[in-house]
Amino acid sequence: MSRPLIIFDLGGVLADLGTPPVDMGLAIGAEEFWDLWLSSTSVRSFENGHIEESEFLQRFSVELGLEESPEQFRRRFLKWRLVIYPGVARTISALRSDYDTALLSNTNPIHWNMVCSQDGFERLFDHVFLSFDIGESKPERAVFEHVLDRVDQPPAGIRFLDDSDANVAAARELGISAMQAYGPEGISLVLPD
Repeated sequence: MSRPLIIFDLGGVLADLGTPPVDMGLAIGAEEFWDLWLSSTSVRSFENGHIEESEFLQRFSVELGLEESPEQFRRRFLKWRLVIYPGVARTISALRSDYDTALLSNTNPIHWNMVCSQDGFERLFDHVFLSFDIGESKPERAVFEHVLDRVDQPPAGIRFLDDSDANVAAARELGISAMQAYGPEGISLVLPD
């Protein structure tokens, strides 16, 4: 019999998303930045693996009202660092004695390479599911179906932790036990002892 599976989101759950407009030196506030990021077709296309990095950099810099080359904007974009929260490796390592672990993230290759460079992060998981590899992103049903097709666990045997209401709701529609969590402290609040 397979062990129960815990699936973690990355940004907001395992990694601090930082303050991108400040980090990148943009003349917009955090709310305006996140509204643009979450509604941007260029971001969605890049995170779903449908466009190359250079095209994303050109398109998103234009959306931000910048007159920069892709190379200039790349230097600016790299200043937005995703940092794994302290205690994440310890928390997940402790869970692995009783659970299989997986990561399911809407992310892009730039940010994924950033987090993978931090202390063997990728090795914490039995399965890694990334939007740019899958070609779809949460909360699309196809993303969760992709995961279910690749793990040896029925939906009822899976716990999914995400910081987004929409992603939690989409997982629940498929019978996955999903809940919101923020950071290592939030993880410990929603998981059994």
